Amino acid sequence: FTTASPWRFEVYNADERMVTWYEADKIFFGYDEEGSLRKVKTVSSVDEYETLFGLGERFGGFVQNGKTVEMWNTDALSQLKVSYGDHNVGYKNIPMLHSNNGYTVFHNNNYYGIVDVGESKSDECSFQFYGPVLDMFIWTGKTTENIDKYCTLTGSSVTVPKYALSYWAGQSSSMWKKEGEDPKLILETVKTNLEKYDELNTPIKVIFMEGLGSDSKYGIIQDYLNQKDTKFLGWMDSSFRSFDEKYTAQDIANWVGLTSDKMPFVKWNYAKLANYYGNSGEYYVDYSNPTSKLWVKSRLERFMQKGLIGMMVDYNDNIITVDTYYPYADKEGTVMHNLSQYYYSKNVYEAFNEYYGEGNFVNIVRAGVAGSQSYGANFGGDQSSTFMGLQQSVSALLSAASSGFNVWGSDIGGLGTPQDAQKNNPELYARWLQFGTFSPLMRTHGQSSWRDPWNYGNANASNALFQKYYWTRESIVDLVNSGIIKASLENDPLTKAMVIAFPEDKKLAGNTTQYMFCDSLLVCPVT
Repeated sequence: FTTASPWRFEVYNADERMVTWYEADKIFFGYDEEGSLRKVKTVSSVDEYETLFGLGERFGGFVQNGKTVEMWNTDALSQLKVSYGDHNVGYKNIPMLHSNNGYTVFHNNNYYGIVDVGESKSDECSFQFYGPVLDMFIWTGKTTENIDKYCTLTGSSVTVPKYALSYWAGQSSSMWKKEGEDPKLILETVKTNLEKYDELNTPIKVIFMEGLGSDSKYGIIQDYLNQKDTKFLGWMDSSFRSFDEKYTAQDIANWVGLTSDKMPFVKWNYAKLANYYGNSGEYYVDYSNPTSKLWVKSRLERFMQKGLIGMMVDYNDNIITVDTYYPYADKEGTVMHNLSQYYYSKNVYEAFNEYYGEGNFVNIVRAGVAGSQSYGANFGGDQSSTFMGLQQSVSALLSAASSGFNVWGSDIGGLGTPQDAQKNNPELYARWLQFGTFSPLMRTHGQSSWRDPWNYGNANASNALFQKYYWTRESIVDLVNSGIIKASLENDPLTKAMVIAFPEDKKLAGNTTQYMFCDSLLVCPVT
């Protein structure tokens, strides 16, 4: 720290080399007319050959130089369908940026933020947050060492049961119910689907049952899966329409012993009394209130008894937060929009943990925030069934892994839309299947067409390809399981981009098309 005018502080590594610095005239505080602090901004220098990466799950490329990134969790579906997005929006935004010069900057800040990584000025990087908080950590050392420091501060990643590391089958509700909602009809669809996998000698251990896994209407399907010893996941979002059955607030209040007016709802911030509601009239949950765990558990425990081993913990990144107030936390949506995801993941995680115990279930979560890696595995959101969607997923895996999210999987084949010309393209399926084999989670999911191998071109060829990679995955399940446990215990990333795996080789800093998986496998997806 120097006191010369303007003052500055310099950051040195263990070799006494200065890696970055901040000057007084590059740290800004913005006040409103009443003198209240409303905005903070820091600016640091960027070397000509410096490579910067991280910032959570990023779809527009692993290296962030030349980009502007929003630190505001967003339902990125519409932008992911057509492009990488003008402001590089995402579901999991972590204000932590790594440099191949040997340092990491983390802003412990949940307000809306913008990170300009040399887009406005190529030799500067700025973090700007629209809130009265400046809480910044700077760590020096290798990126793996700095990720360890970050996870020591915010929390280590989860573990999952070993069987969840095998291939998952699964579809969206729209596909399971494509021919109607009659439980007997859907049961036959599920049976036929699983029998085809059995015929290929590729038995399914886990299946995603959106719209079926946590609805008592489909009990005969849950019973069938339980008898077959096939574990299944359900689906939820963060509102009171969040499960597949429709219950009133009073119904749920009765389960947890509360009057409906005491239920943990998000409120409108202008009165802080009336329940906030979304575009479809649904209420949203104040997950900072521990009561929310009670109704999650009471709602889902009967399905856990039938084999429900987790939920797709979806959404919560799309609440219109400028108008919201979270009563239990006594905070408004400006700070709770991102932070609420931490509590959402935490309460669903704890509801399952109290039933199954640590590491014996698997929730997959879409949105993320600093610390939420401790309360769920993750999926990469809603990519189109295109090669662009596959490219986005590779970028997402590498950036998420550099941000503390170790247990992650994409939708093999892409979630897709009816308009995707490549939704049943055998080449796209083959390449995504290969990528999924060497991802932390190998899972399929689609909403516009079936994602099983026999639905892609020549069924015999696609089935043979699937069998090859199904058993390739089975052969490395122990390796992946060990890597996930190591990542949880030692905060060592399961997936490492080349710049992280080989920091001493500067030529690899810009290589974003391949990665080290479980430290021993070099993977280069064809996209």
